[in-house]
Parts: sequence; C-alpha cells; structure tokens
Amino acid sequence: MNWQKNCLFLALVCLSLNGCLVQSDEELKQYITEVQARPGKPIPPIPDIHVYQSVTYAQTEKRSPFEMEVKLNTEVDKAKQPETGIKPDLARSPEPLEAFPLDSLRMVGILKKGTQTWALIVDKTGLIHRVTIGDHMGQNYGEIKVITEKEIQLVEVIPDSRGGWREVNASLAMIAE
Repeated sequence: MNWQKNCLFLALVCLSLNGCLVQSDEELKQYITEVQARPGKPIPPIPDIHVYQSVTYAQTEKRSPFEMEVKLNTEVDKAKQPETGIKPDLARSPEPLEAFPLDSLRMVGILKKGTQTWALIVDKTGLIHRVTIGDHMGQNYGEIKVITEKEIQLVEVIPDSRGGWREVNASLAMIAE
C-alpha cells in the first residue's frame, strides 16, 4: 500500500511539472522584444568631485574639539539668580525607588499600624516596596510628605533654567486593579 501512495505522488508531481513545460513562452518573448525596442534614456553626467582639503589642527591655537567649552561669568550668574537654598542632598545614599522615573511607579495599597502608615509601591520590574513619610522615590529627589488612602504626595527638587534648583509638588495616585 505504501508503494501505491509513492506511485500516486510521483504521478502528481510529473503532471504538475508537465503543466509547466507545456506552457508557451511566446508572451515572454514578445515582452522582451518590446522592451528592447524602446529608445534608451540618456545617462545623467557624473557629478563633480570635490577635492578634500585637510586642516592641520594646532592644539595651542584653538580649543580641543573633544571638550565642551563652558565659559561662566560667575559674577553675572550670581546676579541673575538669587540664592534660594533649595538643593538636593547629594551626600545621602539613594534609595531603591530613586532608580525609577516617578511615572513608572504604581501605588497599589497602604498598610497602617497604630499611627504609622506605609504605602505599597510596585516598580516596573514587578517588585513591591513599602515606603513611608520621609522616604525618597523617583529620579528627581522626590521626598514623600503625605500618604493618604488615595495618593502619595511628595516634593521633587528639579533644576531650574538658571542653574539653580526649585521644588515641585508631585503625587502618585492609587491604582485600582
């Protein structure tokens, strides 16, 4: 029975190939003749080649091209911006949630024990963190000020346009799942 299937398969293959061989190629020959009869288009001229001019760099005459040149007139800068005293605490060790942007964190719950309240935060890796007032989160030095059942309110310290720092209120709302 197996040899009968093989014979049937071989017959079908031969019939399929025969159909390909029987087909006339007159249409193809006619198309090739038409294409060859068309007049050729002119070839555009070769563009002019611009000669490269090398420049010798003398380090003593010009600034290094690999370093940014920053000229600050400290007297003018100090006059433009009054000292506000607002700045992030750069000596403090960063907390785990400061590695994530604030918009990638989700508040999913709260815990209470006596007067102590903690918020449950899920980071973008799916890990749950427990935070309380005074903890930091987000990449803008955000410090948690208030935790309610609906949101976390925090204050972020961001750079301003004049080289100083300013405080901005932010919040992270509870996500109902």
